Amino acid sequence: FLSLFVGEMPTVTISGGDVVIRRGETVRLEASGATNYQWSSGEQTSTIDVYPTETTTYTVSGNNGGCSASASTTITVEGTLGIDDAATSPAALAIYPNPASDKVKIECSGMNTIAISDINGRTVFTTTVSGESATIDVSALPSGLYFITVGDGTANRRTVRMIKK
Repeated sequence: FLSLFVGEMPTVTISGGDVVIRRGETVRLEASGATNYQWSSGEQTSTIDVYPTETTTYTVSGNNGGCSASASTTITVEGTLGIDDAATSPAALAIYPNPASDKVKIECSGMNTIAISDINGRTVFTTTVSGESATIDVSALPSGLYFITVGDGTANRRTVRMIKK
């Protein structure tokens, strides 16, 4: 007696990839189309968060029992980590205290926007400001790593990491 199992060939896709980021930013990659996954970075889940410091190609293999397929995506990294060294506006950015628990003071000449993003890239706070300093209440944010981005109203921006206690 011979039994034959014919499985459906998965069509594996990756969403969230093929993007350009600044060094220090996070990208969430989500694979779909299969039952089990194996990423080139070692993870075995459908969703991973990556923090590349240089342009990197990520590959995921997915299988539905005995049949497998793969997909790849490239994250292009540009810029610097944390405060840019370039002499562009906005100028040097300082935040304190860091780690913060209740309020954080942000100092930067030329700033007019402040955005706080969580580790998954979701914006959790935005405001417009004028002047060279602002105090932001972060007490309602859950503990974790955040990115504070300050802009000057043009394409210039600076980003620093903040730890919320």
